[in-house]
Amino acid sequence: MGSNYGHLAGFLPFYEELKKRNYLVEFVIRDLSFAHKILDPLGVRYFQAPVLRDQSSLPESTYSYVDLLAQAGFRDSDQLNTSVNVWRNLFELLDATFVIADHAPTAVLAARSLGIPTALFGSGFFIPPNTEPFPIFHIWNNLPNQIALKNNAAVLANINRVLGRTSKQQVSHICELFDVEARFLCATPEIDHYQDRENEDYWGPYFADSLGAEPIWPETQGVKIFAYLTEKITNLKQVMVALKNTEGSKLVHVPNALPEFHTEHAQQNMVIEPNLLCLSEVLANVDLVIHQGGVGTASACLMAGVKQLIIPTQLEQRMLCARLVSQGLAFGIDFNESVGAYSAAIQGALASPSLAANVEAFHLKYFGFDRDEQLAAMADEIEEILAQKKEPSIKPDSLFE
Repeated sequence: MGSNYGHLAGFLPFYEELKKRNYLVEFVIRDLSFAHKILDPLGVRYFQAPVLRDQSSLPESTYSYVDLLAQAGFRDSDQLNTSVNVWRNLFELLDATFVIADHAPTAVLAARSLGIPTALFGSGFFIPPNTEPFPIFHIWNNLPNQIALKNNAAVLANINRVLGRTSKQQVSHICELFDVEARFLCATPEIDHYQDRENEDYWGPYFADSLGAEPIWPETQGVKIFAYLTEKITNLKQVMVALKNTEGSKLVHVPNALPEFHTEHAQQNMVIEPNLLCLSEVLANVDLVIHQGGVGTASACLMAGVKQLIIPTQLEQRMLCARLVSQGLAFGIDFNESVGAYSAAIQGALASPSLAANVEAFHLKYFGFDRDEQLAAMADEIEEILAQKKEPSIKPDSLFE
């Protein structure tokens, strides 16, 4: 269900660990926009995931995870059956032994219907708590249950229609759909989109910070500000003007920015970069990162002890922004503010001693976190699951030469 390159980039370190163990990993992707840039150099095969084209009848309000399922086709029996059939066909054609689902609930249902062991992989937003009903998203206050739960009955019924049609055991609660062989919740409690989650293991954050080109900063004295922005920000022009008015050296990544955008906004102390930049190198020499609330970017900033200003443009980002702001781990601002408001937010984040102290405390708390150990432990768990299923852990036709 994700877009842009956050999901692909974030998964690549785990891909490398699985490849090292001689597994053949193939990708089924919703948004193919950046697949050629990220996956073609690796020589892997990738395929288009089923995507609903007619979304005119889907619910607009999103109060809990069940509404996300409804928007992904789970409220319409015909749409859900069609999507599940496509996923089943893909898994059978690819001879899938194990499914790793990065926010792909329909794929999880299809794998369940085929009896293929599955792991959930991703941030807290992608892995809802194992509770019934799903909790109302914390950005909504005093929402009546009858409104928040209006899609539950239809979604549950359609899940069971799929399972009944394939002679698989049906579920009593929607959360049982995500009761799979492994749940790789790649976050810390502070970065979890949900509050007060119980009986869940945190595997530590995931992000890819080694992809991309070397950042070239303007040769300007003063603070260094990196911004990763897209045109989903309604007042992107106002953000750019606020950055122009801020002293220091500024590097702005706008994916696939057109030459006209560069001409309009670039200046001596601000570089506009349309291509992906190496985040670890950026974070090694920066005072503030401005972004829209992608969990990978936010996690990388916190692990590096870097202050951030978040401009969320959609629900997942709003939830993460609210969680981090409430803990004093980030500043946040709306995506349709004025130049003056953006300028004040930038200056406030740069000057805030409490933000600096809280971010440094987080950095020290998780200092020494080893992503190689994290990935190896997840791969070990997959191998153990496969062994328990009495399946060969490596198929003869799945070996890399």
